[in-house]
Amino acid sequence: MLVHSEFSRRSFLLAVPGLTVLAAGCGDGQTDAAESGKMLWQADPAARLYGSQGELPLDTLKDKALLVFFGYVRCPDICPTSLSVVAQVLTGLSPEERAKMRAVFVTLDPNRDQPEVLSSYVKLFHPDVLALRSTEPKLKEIAKAFRVYYVLQKPAEGAASDVYAVDHTAHTGLVNAKGRLVKLIPYGTQAEPMRKSLREAL
Repeated sequence: MLVHSEFSRRSFLLAVPGLTVLAAGCGDGQTDAAESGKMLWQADPAARLYGSQGELPLDTLKDKALLVFFGYVRCPDICPTSLSVVAQVLTGLSPEERAKMRAVFVTLDPNRDQPEVLSSYVKLFHPDVLALRSTEPKLKEIAKAFRVYYVLQKPAEGAASDVYAVDHTAHTGLVNAKGRLVKLIPYGTQAEPMRKSLREAL
């Protein structure tokens, strides 16, 4: 079974509580935070958004509060754990609250995570979870805007070329309706505190 390397564990430090709130007036960080959400619905023409029913327009994300998580379908533990928590957050919201927000899974492995794979994957967790698929170099720009770092590992010797892990930062980004990244929620945060943070951004 594939596992995340030391890079992935170190990267969790990017989302410790002391770094969760992005301060205003912090130079380049302020600009990045202000543009983070907009990058999702202003992505390049090759980017696509998928839900349990298939492809959706990117502007579905515009003017919504967003919970944004980066990962890949073959992720053995971190991604399904985080998406399960996001699903619990959604389940605990009222229909009116869900109408004001979107949960987005951004794949860091677009070569293997094809559209039909993504649509099938996100609906395993909750029908309202969406998946964004972009390609390099735009994907790297989007990930950087959310303080996400990732590395595609080389396949083990003798393994097939499509058998590899993707080490990545594991926090969840919270974006308000204006497109500003307002918080990095650490990996391991439970549904109730995540839901509370989301409600503050609605």
